[in-house]
Amino acid sequence: MLIGLAAFGLSARFTSPSFIFWTNPLILEFLFGIALARLWASGWAYPHPILCAAALAFGFALLIVLASLPLPRFLAAGFPATLIVAAGTLFCPARPIPGQLLGDASYGLYLSHRFALRAATLLLLPLLPATVFGAWVYVATTCMLALSFGLLTHLLLERPLQRGMTRPKGAPA
Repeated sequence: MLIGLAAFGLSARFTSPSFIFWTNPLILEFLFGIALARLWASGWAYPHPILCAAALAFGFALLIVLASLPLPRFLAAGFPATLIVAAGTLFCPARPIPGQLLGDASYGLYLSHRFALRAATLLLLPLLPATVFGAWVYVATTCMLALSFGLLTHLLLERPLQRGMTRPKGAPA
């Protein structure tokens, strides 16, 4: 269904915001994540350091190469990002605890990253020089801020809400 909606969105020129939203090819990036999660949950994994490194390197190489081509975002960024995530989830011999925590916090990061980026744009960007060095400082700082906001959102909001919504076995409804 998601593929059909995205294909419809790529072929049609909608003016209605709801049709534009529901047929945005960005939903294919969520489909990539769903596929990875299903593979991981089913036990499909080939942990091997060479596969892990190869998937990671290939994902980053594709990210750089495909960015210069006139491709839809789900191909230029979504597919390479899927390979990068697959490196850590399906091919990494042992999932380190920090990596697991970041994976658990991915929804909190998704929900909160825009706030971190907006704050950095308003507060940090005016202070930085308009140079390559300034750009790298901005990127590194916003990445760290976004990760921090995501982790805080996960630890202080998402986890407590999940615990509050889960009933212990045998508890009355």
